[in-house]
Amino acid sequence: MRCNEVDSHFYRFSLSFFSVKANNLWKGLWLAITKEFWNHRNRVIFNNRKVEEVEIFALAQMNVWTWARFSGFRVKGSLSEWFMNPLQFLKQA
Repeated sequence: MRCNEVDSHFYRFSLSFFSVKANNLWKGLWLAITKEFWNHRNRVIFNNRKVEEVEIFALAQMNVWTWARFSGFRVKGSLSEWFMNPLQFLKQA
């Protein structure tokens, strides 16, 4: 596998000190950030928006928290707690 291929990068995007469930959340965050980069890029190009790095990450965090909260991960805590310390949530998974 070559590292410049998307699927190769995704499969290598694991942390050995996390459980399988935590790694699934971690990969979900990677996917959400990638999706938000793409969406933000489209807003910049097609709607003359300016680049907002904080917005990209905040939307990605919100999407992952919502997905994790309602997809059976049983994430404890509020959205604001997730924003403040997402690694703590990964350790709980």
